[in-house]
Amino acid sequence: MPAFAWTGALRPAKVSPRRAVPPSIPRPDYAEAGIPASELASRQQKSAAVRSPAELAGIRAACRVAREILDTAAAAVRPGVTTDEIDAIVHEATLAAGAYPSPLNYFNFPKSVCTSVNEVVCHGIPDGRALVDGDIVNVDVTAFYKGYHGDLNETFTVGKGVDAASKKLIRVTAEALDKAIAAVKPGVRFRDIGDIITSHVRANECVLGWWAREREREAQPIHSPRIYSLLSSLLFKTHAASTSSAPIAVMASATCSTAPPTSRTTQATRPSAR
Repeated sequence: MPAFAWTGALRPAKVSPRRAVPPSIPRPDYAEAGIPASELASRQQKSAAVRSPAELAGIRAACRVAREILDTAAAAVRPGVTTDEIDAIVHEATLAAGAYPSPLNYFNFPKSVCTSVNEVVCHGIPDGRALVDGDIVNVDVTAFYKGYHGDLNETFTVGKGVDAASKKLIRVTAEALDKAIAAVKPGVRFRDIGDIITSHVRANECVLGWWAREREREAQPIHSPRIYSLLSSLLFKTHAASTSSAPIAVMASATCSTAPPTSRTTQATRPSAR
């Protein structure tokens, strides 16, 4: 077991071998070598491209496929199920849709989905640990479909024993995401979207994930009496605004105190595919 400062009780378990993808499935350039050469060389790393109507249709199709795969995975989340089993479900559902599971071999990532349990911030590797009552788990699905990656994820409660802070974390980040998406339109700056997320998170006595990690590193208190110092709920949705030709990706990440949640939703609502 690696010797470093663990942030919680979670420990890695056995990781099963990489799952195979039939030759008939179209795949991205990193599928074999593990290096996304076209992505690294793309101008889009420095500026957002304006997409044509045909490209937007392709993006929407890929996102719809990914949404359906995520819904299939969500139905399997319950105590006793391992994240490796969720990976198998996602893998088979992706292939059945004629898509390639984008995480697989992306910079040598060994699995077809990312599963982040409890204090794992994001991009967790599915393994043989069984989910237990009281866990939360983020399932991050990306499908490469007809030349486009559809990328989205959602955090789910496991069983009935999830604590108030975790429920609040899921609720607040989902609300921040929805508020940010509602603001997407021509002329809105990326930093304006970030400000919307920050304002909502702080109004609910939470802090953004990166800020919490910095304060923990400096041994500064954030909230009292107890916090989830490395717990982030990452909710990602690709949104093509009806009045804009550029798809916008919005992410909300936060850490919350143990203040009780309101009577509103305690689990992120799965939006319909766009």
